Amino acid sequence: MFLHTLAHLGGRIFASLAGFIITMLITAKLGAAAMGVFGIYMVLQNFIAVLDGGMALTINRAMAIGAGDTSPDADHLRLFRTYEWINLGIGAVFTVVAAIVLPQIIHHWSSQTTIENIHTIGLLFGAALGVKFMQMLYQNTLFGAHRHLDANAVISLFAITRILLIGGMLIYGTDLCMVFALFFGLNTLELFGFIIACNRQGIWHLRTRPDFSLIKKYASFMAPVSAYTIVALLIAQVDRIVVGHFISLEQFGAYSLVAGYAAGVAALSYAPANVFYPTMTQAIHHADHTAAALAVRRVLNFILFLTFPAALWVVFYGMDLSHLLFKDTAVGAMTAPLWPPLFLACAISVLSVIPYKIFLAHQMPKLILKVNAIALIFYIALLVGSLMILKYPAGLMILPPLATIPLSLYLFYLARIGETEQHFVQQILLRSTATAAALSVFYMLAHTISAYAPRPLWQNLFALGWPPAVAALAYGSYIWHWRAREDSNL
Repeated sequence: MFLHTLAHLGGRIFASLAGFIITMLITAKLGAAAMGVFGIYMVLQNFIAVLDGGMALTINRAMAIGAGDTSPDADHLRLFRTYEWINLGIGAVFTVVAAIVLPQIIHHWSSQTTIENIHTIGLLFGAALGVKFMQMLYQNTLFGAHRHLDANAVISLFAITRILLIGGMLIYGTDLCMVFALFFGLNTLELFGFIIACNRQGIWHLRTRPDFSLIKKYASFMAPVSAYTIVALLIAQVDRIVVGHFISLEQFGAYSLVAGYAAGVAALSYAPANVFYPTMTQAIHHADHTAAALAVRRVLNFILFLTFPAALWVVFYGMDLSHLLFKDTAVGAMTAPLWPPLFLACAISVLSVIPYKIFLAHQMPKLILKVNAIALIFYIALLVGSLMILKYPAGLMILPPLATIPLSLYLFYLARIGETEQHFVQQILLRSTATAAALSVFYMLAHTISAYAPRPLWQNLFALGWPPAVAALAYGSYIWHWRAREDSNL
């Protein structure tokens, strides 16, 4: 788990870094309206998983159970080729629809905004997203087969390429049309990179034939996965959908920017979670409770280490970050009040990953659907009400309490499975609460000592950088000693 988590972490860091640099450069070089269009791209990039219909998670689980069998006639490999053809058709349809709809959305949202070549941008926009959608199947196939290093090598390589090509072009001058042309080209090459990685590992063969009858065999798992995926993605993106009705395109660009940073920190939890799921699936499949308990303890430590020091640091230092990152005072003013609610919600929501993966390993997707449906109803109603009463951005303070709704429901149902799962719940609550309390006290004291002030850049970077560095080092040292002690006991 440790080595595979590091591989995932490397891929996530490079991907998040690419998104951070490109969004910053688009805002600085192309303006807030272009950032708004790119914000729509980022929302849809997350939302297209709705179209997957549960294929990615189903193949992930099938690969985990069938690991080691590389026969071209194996069920899980034939299922993979079947999903591949379905995936191709859905991606093509989505490309056409997105290309037609995007110009209409932009015109309807802000008729005052003038963006050149909007129809060409729409075509490239849709094509880039369609190819990105098709990548999910290959990623999850490699993850389920425990080929984490291969998958993340492809992700890291193309994230670095995006930084160099797209970032370089933005620095030296380009337009939004060329940005999306490059996204389409690089996404296509990345897709072929995943196919080559699957082929090298013996899980993609030309002689393997698709078998559409297998869809019926896996439908009992796939159908509720598809349903809860739709609801879960609505929960993940509903804040932008709702907030977009209360603000301008430029404000939405600023909101998307900060929300994207929060999503980047939350995405760090996917690194250990993607390793944890097939590990937990195999442990439950073989009724190995000791391995399951060890996996939960370690994934919890990884998630807290990767997300809490960063997320809680931003909660206390958000205003300082706005001063440091944005020279444009208008953008700084729009982003300053967004950091605390978005990142505090991030710190809470990442804890839901553990019970969610356990339910999947237990083949309980219907329970996940139930929890997400309840959470979505409360989320929409309370967020709309808060924005109507308190207005934007004050109404966003409802986001952290909203993040506790799915987490509380997940932990409640997890504790009802058995005594082992009750122990999991206790660990999640106690360890996360203690870590959050310690970090909050430390950041509060550190901020009073060295807050942002008009002084040389390097001094401000040091003032902002040393608290999370010390916090991560202290918690990382604790985890390392704990892991060594536990290994010696085993």
